[in-house]
Amino acid sequence: MTDLVNDMPDIPRPEVLNPDRVDRDDRADLTAEDHRSRAQLLGRALGQSCDYAEQLWHAAAVTRAYLHEHTPADPHDDASWTAWQQVYADVVSVLCGPHGDSGFGTEQAHLIASHRRATG
Repeated sequence: MTDLVNDMPDIPRPEVLNPDRVDRDDRADLTAEDHRSRAQLLGRALGQSCDYAEQLWHAAAVTRAYLHEHTPADPHDDASWTAWQQVYADVVSVLCGPHGDSGFGTEQAHLIASHRRATG
């Protein structure tokens, strides 16, 4: 089995994921107008990050649906089923947010795999 992650070309991380993309000059001598402008800049940056996060969440949800419908064909191919379960669990964990899913994705992947392998 090839290492798909290491065999793929690198994709640069989008700038919207760079927390330092907004200048954070926290000098005490900023005027009220400077603070307002800065708040607007930070608000726009947060909005862009949230928009991108929404796109990522949707893509992960579509990936989960695809994985749910496209399980390994051979019910006796343990390596393929193990890999499928890991990917499915990882996608569910991403959908649940930065604190993960407390094993929910792993449990769901195991249940789906057990059912599909039993019904062949």
